[in-house]
Amino acid sequence: MFDETTGVTNMVLLDDCDEEKLIENLKKRLEKNIIYTYIGEVLISVNPYKPLSEYYDKFMFKNYNKSHAEENPHIFAISAKVFASLKEYRQDQCILISGESGSGKTEASKKVLEYIAKATSSDDIVQIIKDKLLVANSVLEAFGNAKTRNNDNSSRFGKYMDVQFDHMDQPIGGNILNYLLEKSRVIKQAHNERNYHIFYQLVNGADKWLAELLEIDKDIGYEYLRTDKNDSCDSFEDHQTFDEDSKKYKETLQAFKTLEFDLEETMDVLKIIASILHLGNVKVRAHDEICKIENIGTVFLVADLLGVPKDDLIFALTNKTIKAHDEVIQSSLDVETSNFAKDALAKAIYSRLFEWLVAHINRTLKTTVSKNGGRFNKNKSIGILDIYGFEILHNNGFEQFCINYCNEKLQKLFLDLTIKSEQQEYLNEGIEWTHIEYFDNTFICDMIEERHKGIISCLEDESLKHTDTGNNMILLNELARRFKHHKHFSCFQSTDCQIKKTIISPAEFLIVHFAGAVKYDASSFLEKNNDSLFGNLSQIMSNSTNIIIKSCFSDCLTPNKKIPETTIKQFKNSLNQLIITLKSKQPSYIRCIKPNHHKIPGNFDVEVVRNQVKYMGLVEILHIRKAGFTYRGKLEEFLDRYKSLCPDTWPNWKGRFTTAGDAVARLIDHLEYTVEDCKIGKTKVLIKHPRTVFDIENRFRASKHLLAATIQATWRGHVARVKYTQLKTTTIRCQWLIRRHLRRERLRRIKEHEIVVQKIVFIQKNVRRMLAMSAYKKKWNAALTIRNFIKGFMTINDPPNAYNCRFKTYRYKKYLIDLSETLPKSLIDYRWPEPPTCCVEISQYLMTLHRAWLSRIYRLDLAKRPGLYERLQFKLAASEIFKGKKSMYPESLKINFDNDRCGILRQLINVFPEDSNFNTTYMYATKVTKFNRRGYKRRERILAITANAIIFVEKTDKNQKIKDHLPLKYVTSLQMTSGTDNFLLIKVSGELEKSKGDVLLEVPHLVECVTIISAQSFTGTIDFIDMQTNSSMKHNIKNLKNPGYIEFIPVNVTERKGEIRKGSSGNLTITG
Repeated sequence: MFDETTGVTNMVLLDDCDEEKLIENLKKRLEKNIIYTYIGEVLISVNPYKPLSEYYDKFMFKNYNKSHAEENPHIFAISAKVFASLKEYRQDQCILISGESGSGKTEASKKVLEYIAKATSSDDIVQIIKDKLLVANSVLEAFGNAKTRNNDNSSRFGKYMDVQFDHMDQPIGGNILNYLLEKSRVIKQAHNERNYHIFYQLVNGADKWLAELLEIDKDIGYEYLRTDKNDSCDSFEDHQTFDEDSKKYKETLQAFKTLEFDLEETMDVLKIIASILHLGNVKVRAHDEICKIENIGTVFLVADLLGVPKDDLIFALTNKTIKAHDEVIQSSLDVETSNFAKDALAKAIYSRLFEWLVAHINRTLKTTVSKNGGRFNKNKSIGILDIYGFEILHNNGFEQFCINYCNEKLQKLFLDLTIKSEQQEYLNEGIEWTHIEYFDNTFICDMIEERHKGIISCLEDESLKHTDTGNNMILLNELARRFKHHKHFSCFQSTDCQIKKTIISPAEFLIVHFAGAVKYDASSFLEKNNDSLFGNLSQIMSNSTNIIIKSCFSDCLTPNKKIPETTIKQFKNSLNQLIITLKSKQPSYIRCIKPNHHKIPGNFDVEVVRNQVKYMGLVEILHIRKAGFTYRGKLEEFLDRYKSLCPDTWPNWKGRFTTAGDAVARLIDHLEYTVEDCKIGKTKVLIKHPRTVFDIENRFRASKHLLAATIQATWRGHVARVKYTQLKTTTIRCQWLIRRHLRRERLRRIKEHEIVVQKIVFIQKNVRRMLAMSAYKKKWNAALTIRNFIKGFMTINDPPNAYNCRFKTYRYKKYLIDLSETLPKSLIDYRWPEPPTCCVEISQYLMTLHRAWLSRIYRLDLAKRPGLYERLQFKLAASEIFKGKKSMYPESLKINFDNDRCGILRQLINVFPEDSNFNTTYMYATKVTKFNRRGYKRRERILAITANAIIFVEKTDKNQKIKDHLPLKYVTSLQMTSGTDNFLLIKVSGELEKSKGDVLLEVPHLVECVTIISAQSFTGTIDFIDMQTNSSMKHNIKNLKNPGYIEFIPVNVTERKGEIRKGSSGNLTITG
């Protein structure tokens, strides 16, 4: 930061804050080609009077978008700070570039624009705007800048440029305000000075075709380009100047294209410039007390270039027309007045052309995005003020008075916004502060502009009168009377000192400005203030065929009876408006210093610099910046920006702290800064060191990522909720529409249904009527039938008639139908329907025929099935055995006899494979239940009958085994009950050695089983024990003396009859 050879970059770091150290530091840095130095945030720029392209290029990218604390002082650095403030705080910014003429203000403003062009994006639309902003300076310099003794490119007008930015911080347009062009330079320049650049560019740079068209030639001596009326101008003899003018001319034409000047407009502008050059060469001479133009051809050329009638222009230059009370008075002009009119016309044309150029440039730079009240859509701007510097010339006139008045106002603004406001701010905030004295030029500004009392007021009053020499002297006398005792004003009439009178002439007055004392020649103040142009010349210009000239003088088409505003009044109003504009923006300052009066590179004139340092108040600024605070922001704004750095103040501090000061104190404490670093005033927070400010800012930037994520999440949630709400609203709307459609559809269907129902009801009504008529007819016919039936039944025994014959016929039919449905299907079925009386004979006959038919069918069936015959024989044998003896015998007749129940015989063949003759060996087989002789336990067995024996077979899951073999010759008898049971007692003879006693069985098909046994070689008897007369029957058990008993138990319940089970007495019981 500090080097003995280069000095300090920010002079607040100097140990001794005096004037000598400050100047010495500037000198050291200039010797090393370092022209920029900071005083706090104020940039000091020293004009090197030589190009430093490498220096600019080196820092262009180094300082690009960096923090201000990390940069070396440079105009790009302060431009970056201003641009960053615009983006971060969304507040309008302005850069105030001030200094004496020749200190480098114009170059500084161009560098600011250059940085803005580099720092923003380069899409097609933005690039066009940036190109226009950059080249606008070239045009304004060509038409508004001139070479002076102090500056080769001196701005002879004030310029304030506003660069507009959209919400994306991209330049979208601009606007230029110009102030007080030095019109007198068009017709006259001081020694070693030049007219405006455009004249020399056109003369030296125009090609042959254009030169011939405009009839300009660099070898011709133009009166308006002469610095000495007695000598020819030598401006065109310098080849270096010639080449520079030619180059600048091409740049100006290219700038016209970029700024959307069409070819016709460009040609009109060049014609106007050429016409002014030719107008200066018009010569007027006296002839018989009137004036005449010597070179009529030159006037004709001027008229052609301006597009006005030649005769009218000649007449207007040599005559004066006055209108008074509808009367026109014409008078010839003398030579002096004619030359004055010619010069006034040249000045008017050029000044109005300059105004038109500025207006045209503003139209091309017009912001395409309109402002509105939205927070993020409101356009912001950066203002760049490049205004003429303070001037002290050999001969200072009305223009220098206006320029120095403007510099007094800007100096006052600078002091108010820096030294005065800052010190007052410390007092208001209750911060301990030692007041620093400085030169306050408020009373100088009041002396110049105070209403009804100032110099401007006095000048306005005298301007209302005729403009002649006498009025100028009256002006000086009035100024002497008003400011006789003012220490910063003196004139020949007010001073008593003989020495001062020798210095100040009777036509001069002196003002001690903040930059020094300046003598003003008041001999032409009134005429320049009124800036009058003869009315006939104005009327001629307003009817020009040159579009630009006609536009410039359009206000002269209709004479205005209102007194026009004077030059100084217009300038004062526009200057006050400029001050208001600058106060509404956040200012940054560039103070330009010229190191010497001779434009010599490397020459550092200490006294010249000392004078500028003194009147700029740089030492006072240095004292305040060194003792003051870098950052001074409102408590609420500080919290709004940095509240996210402390958990206690984020996201809202108002509910946690009673005042903003308490919240800021907590935030500062959380950031671990001391009282020396930060002080909290009544309404603002003040931070001492820049490093602290940038440390807080760096923390805030680091926290932006988390905040961005939170904002993104919140925003996405909001978007999702909005989409959901829209979807919900749309869904509800769709549902409503669908329901409405369904209701309408339902209503339509209901209406259609009602129509259908009406038709159905109509059909039903007719159908019901038809059915009712049909039912009625049926009932009527039924009633007739019933009546006829009753009559027939009542007269059945009477002689035949229609009723009883019909009745008998019905009875015949009815009987035959019933008989057909109930005819017996078997010979053993003797059922026959009971016939009515009238059908008895027929019934007997039919029954005989039906029995005969059944007999025939049965016989035919027997012939077809031999086995059936055998079964019938068995049934006959069974009838002989059981009929009348066994109660269950009638039921057995319904069941056909079968010698193999459930395929048992086939199983028995598998048991006894040696028996190959199935039909002879096994006669009958069935499943039976055998009762144990002692405990009457039930056992399932297969009973098989052969020709000689009864075999009992036990069947298991795996095989079959013969359990008992009883030869029929040892069977003495078969005993059964007379009831409905299936019990069979086989009495076995005692001769059988293997006999265990009598066999007790329950046989499912008892009748067919006993019949088959009796049909074999059975010699025993078949006995039926009557259950009504006997209470039991007994059976023998081998090796027991006492027989077993089978008891009979009579029951009335039909379902229990025929049950065989062990009784409570231990005997086998049979219910019957």
